[in-house]
Amino acid sequence: MPATVKFRGRTMEVEAGTRVEDVLRKMGLSREGIIARVGSRLVTEDYRLRDGDEVELISAISGG
Repeated sequence: MPATVKFRGRTMEVEAGTRVEDVLRKMGLSREGIIARVGSRLVTEDYRLRDGDEVELISAISGG
């Protein structure tokens, strides 16, 4: 069972064992400014996705 990644209305499935960093690269996203959440838990770029994980990528926006 693959993991599911969601970002701004886009959804993609990736193999278990794929690192969050690799997902960001595939999606053309910078590691800076993106937060990854699996369920209610924040994870780092080196987190390896597990079967059935539902990952939400969130843009960290700042302004002033």
